[in-house]
Amino acid sequence: MIRNNKSRKTRGEIELELAAVEAELRILRDRNPAQTSFQQQMAETMHSLQVHQEELKSQNEHLRQAQINLELTSQKYHDLFENSPAGYFIIDSNFLIQEVNVTGMEMVSRSKGRLVGKPFLLFVERGSRRILDDHFLQVRGGPARTELWLAPDQRAPFPVILQSVPLGFSWGDNWRCLTTAFDISDRKAAEQALRESEARFRAIFEQNPVAVQIVESNGQGRMSNRAWTRLWGQSGHSEEASAIQTEMAPHLTAAFKGEQIDLPSLRLEAQSRESQERWIHAHIYPVQGVDGDVAEVVVAHEDITERKRIALALEE
Repeated sequence: MIRNNKSRKTRGEIELELAAVEAELRILRDRNPAQTSFQQQMAETMHSLQVHQEELKSQNEHLRQAQINLELTSQKYHDLFENSPAGYFIIDSNFLIQEVNVTGMEMVSRSKGRLVGKPFLLFVERGSRRILDDHFLQVRGGPARTELWLAPDQRAPFPVILQSVPLGFSWGDNWRCLTTAFDISDRKAAEQALRESEARFRAIFEQNPVAVQIVESNGQGRMSNRAWTRLWGQSGHSEEASAIQTEMAPHLTAAFKGEQIDLPSLRLEAQSRESQERWIHAHIYPVQGVDGDVAEVVVAHEDITERKRIALALEE
């Protein structure tokens, strides 16, 4: 059995005792030479004891270093838990908060004393509480991921993504899970701004008096505004629409190579006895993606037939 540090003798004390024993053995050997063999055995035994003591000392040092390393590792994980930019909540089988980190406390604007032992449900916006019930029901069987709204104290609710995973038996015999909360307020604001931007674009696109169509790399129109439909028909498969597509084909090819093209006066011959020739001012420009490739081309057509007829009449 290993003694504790307080009862264990120091190396110096052991060496002094050994020196005293050896001195006594020498005196006995001088008095009785017949006991020399016994004295040698005693010396060897004492030496073995000394070696064993050194081994124990080395083992104790290894154990002490292992304990230090274990404490350092534990402190590292504690720091990671406490200082994570995400909110961490340890939830028990009754869905009560057992532990929370600094970010989690900041998220709901409450101290640890006001959170530990309380139902997590209390800190969720009322409209999201049924979603939370479904989330915890799902995490009983494995990892779960849910989007809902937290309700901080004295602040407006804000959106988060909750990710929960069951914890192992090292956390205790009872069921527990780790619930991580990620604040997605910035993402939601960006999504709202994008929706508003798209709504403005749609309004400008649809109400533009100039006929506009967005064409994909395969030459097919992806979007057309009302003015385009009025100019070339609802389906875009009329004789005039086919004729203008034929006229525009080489210019579209150039636009997909990055060129910006302006055709001030494009003449479209009459396609039937009932139709008349038309004049179009066409503008074509590429739309570059994030990688610099041209994925779409915008085509704008303005019908200048009446203006062209007046100009021709004036010339005559």
